[in-house]
Amino acid sequence: MPPSERKSAVENGMLMPVNRFEAEYNTRHAAEFEMSQVRKRMLERRQKALEEQVSKGKADMSELERVVKELAEFREKKPLKMYADNITTEKLVSLMGESGGWAAIISTEGGIFDTLAGIYTPRVNIDVLLKGFSGDPIRVDRIGRTSECIMNPALTMFLMVQPSVLSGLMQNKTFRGRGLTARFLYSMPTSFVGKRRYRTEPIPDDVYRRYETRIRNMLQEEYPERPERITLSEEADRMIEAFAEELEPRLKDACPSHQIRNCVLEGHLLDGIRSVTAFAREHEDEFVEMVTKKKRAEADRSLRDGKRELEQAQARIRKLDEIIQHLYEDNLEGKISDERFVKLSENYENEQKALEARVSELRGLISAEQESSVNVERFLDLVRKYTDIRELNAEMIREFVEKIMVFKAERIDGRRIQRIRIIWNCIGEFMPPMPQKEEKTA
Repeated sequence: MPPSERKSAVENGMLMPVNRFEAEYNTRHAAEFEMSQVRKRMLERRQKALEEQVSKGKADMSELERVVKELAEFREKKPLKMYADNITTEKLVSLMGESGGWAAIISTEGGIFDTLAGIYTPRVNIDVLLKGFSGDPIRVDRIGRTSECIMNPALTMFLMVQPSVLSGLMQNKTFRGRGLTARFLYSMPTSFVGKRRYRTEPIPDDVYRRYETRIRNMLQEEYPERPERITLSEEADRMIEAFAEELEPRLKDACPSHQIRNCVLEGHLLDGIRSVTAFAREHEDEFVEMVTKKKRAEADRSLRDGKRELEQAQARIRKLDEIIQHLYEDNLEGKISDERFVKLSENYENEQKALEARVSELRGLISAEQESSVNVERFLDLVRKYTDIRELNAEMIREFVEKIMVFKAERIDGRRIQRIRIIWNCIGEFMPPMPQKEEKTA
């Protein structure tokens, strides 16, 4: 998100329950933390004294072994640290080791990427981020540092960074080559700068209290020694399986066939922005008419498809009601066994629940489609803002582009041809008409 989007205010409201819980916990257990440090220092001094006494024959080796064992098994109690902000990778490993293998980085800035890119130190280890995602064991053995081993690391990162930070992240060859960029889920919210009001409705007190209570209840739960397994429903499992089966063949040729050089893509995008803005500037009325007509046709088609699917789903739900009723009657009359009835009715009820969820989703989509309108004026504001486009920048791309689709390259007449689709913010896909050639007359 760009500057002035009030990211800090949102993060503060979101993390307030976490910060309060952390502060209260540490205040309540402050004496325990101090006594834990005292106990550790006493054991260390006792070990040192016994070593000297054993070397002089004034103490028994078994006593030293007992103290060494007690010190090795001692676990120092430290203040609770729910998340980190600006942190080095070395400190992050130590933090994860102290907290049982888990850690979180939450920030409204992208300072962690500056650290990872080696701005402050020439060599930076990003393994902790890679393994914190995959859960692979982290082992650190270096001169001058205590060896650390984390068997089941789990790292959560939630960052609200500016587009320039995101652009730098994507351009880092090491991050991309080692898969760091692929481990994040990205979201580019629409900017509200220029449309905000000074006086806005605050979050209702009862809503925020419920949120705070829910967060505190989650934090107060005791963490199990082993990670808990979340079991998906059969429907969710089938959806994930279908997605994986669809994705896997595409990964095989994703690199060679869909790969496109940055300079080529940027050149195509720059030409696209120039041509669309030039046409909109020079033929504004025709541009508005073309976009509006196109979007209306797309909306009508989408509504027809959505309503057709909705009617089919509703008809199937009514049919399932009849089937379940007949099953119930057959079971009462002894035509099918209880076991068979339970199995069949469960399958039909699961299908019915899935259909009811889809019906609710379709109704929402249809309602949104009916209320939505193409925002041509917003796009024209961008056209007026950027009057002399000579090169791309992150802000321009974010404002103009919703998404870019790169298709598989093909060989046509010996030439490598690759199709690219640009979906513009506010107006969707749009290609200016080709200028007509003037006919020459003798």
